Amino acid sequence: MGKSEKMHTQSLRHQPQQARSHATIQHILDVAAKLYAEKGFDNVSTNYIAKQAKISVGSLYRFFPNKEAILSTLVDHYIDTLKTVLPTSDNVDIPMADVARLMIKSVLGFRQKHPAMSQIMGAPYENHMPQAAMQMHLTLKAWIEETLSNYYPELGEQDRYLCAAASMGMVRGMLGMMQPPDKIAPDQTIDEIVTALMAYVDAFVSRST
Repeated sequence: MGKSEKMHTQSLRHQPQQARSHATIQHILDVAAKLYAEKGFDNVSTNYIAKQAKISVGSLYRFFPNKEAILSTLVDHYIDTLKTVLPTSDNVDIPMADVARLMIKSVLGFRQKHPAMSQIMGAPYENHMPQAAMQMHLTLKAWIEETLSNYYPELGEQDRYLCAAASMGMVRGMLGMMQPPDKIAPDQTIDEIVTALMAYVDAFVSRST
């Protein structure tokens, strides 16, 4: 079993040994993700997940002790998948603005394909999902830090951390432009985010080096 698979099953009661068990687990995760996206994590119970998955609650509990374990396994899967769609940032001949634009488009495409991710990333930190949201946040911030390291090797570790954190805040905040009351078109929103982001990064690097 590889590292990725171990991470995906760390919240399970039993490690699946048969293809049928793997299929059941994936079915539970798919149904839970759909319900989390539609109703929110707090409004979905394990009983309801089992009902919608057309399995017994006992079958669900055979693999997952609670709905938090389902969420944890789902987030692990999302993180591994997200890492595969983020653009590589080690070719500094490509303008950083182009890499940032591709990163934002990749994340938006991922969120569209996995709508539960929006519930996870947008969850208030006082509810049951802070750890899941934090894991997703840290994955994206680590990618930004690595990108900054490649393009601006003169930045120290603490500077990269601060710049990445501020950049994440800018992107997350400005993505709200696509929602009411502004309802700015996605491509135009991305243009404005990249413009603001690169202006900030340039100013940050200038004052930090």
